[in-house]
Amino acid sequence: MVASGVQFVIDGQATAPGRVQVEIQDRNTKQYLQDDLVGATSATWQYEVTLPHEGEWRMSATAIDNSGQSDLRGSTRDWLITSTGVAPSVAINAPAPMTPPTAAPTYTVTPGGRLTFSGTANDTDDLANVEISQRNNTTREQLAADGTWGTDVIQDWYRVSPANLNNTSYNWSYQTPLNLARASTRSASGPPTRSA
Repeated sequence: MVASGVQFVIDGQATAPGRVQVEIQDRNTKQYLQDDLVGATSATWQYEVTLPHEGEWRMSATAIDNSGQSDLRGSTRDWLITSTGVAPSVAINAPAPMTPPTAAPTYTVTPGGRLTFSGTANDTDDLANVEISQRNNTTREQLAADGTWGTDVIQDWYRVSPANLNNTSYNWSYQTPLNLARASTRSASGPPTRSA
């Protein structure tokens, strides 16, 4: 969370070379900052932005290839921009302890079972909910907002808590939706998590 008028850098990855279109919207007024195209000759991109005032903001990024075709699975994230707020904290306790943004240890998974991630979320104000995002970078399978898993779903945040928690802490848990078919090594951080 940052004060208004402060520049910060947004970065991400695109799945195809070309460029990335970035849109930033004030969630209260529904007005957009000017769209911009970020040159992305590699899969990694960065964009520096200065917001005119505090409030809720939404940023969308869409990859566009050299032929001008847009990826239909653009990514969208929301932020609360404030000079007085304190961000919620999230910790992953299992399958191996990890507190973001520290590096995740490697964890070897045995075949034939499911993997359970669990942890805690805390905030000085009441939490609204806790959500995770998960993707298999090898098979390109990913988790959708409705909890479905596969290569033909749109990756999004999946809520692992009840809606409107109205509590300062929450113990969360998530189990992979299917049995693992073969041995694999995964980052113990598992799904990235967020709380609001």
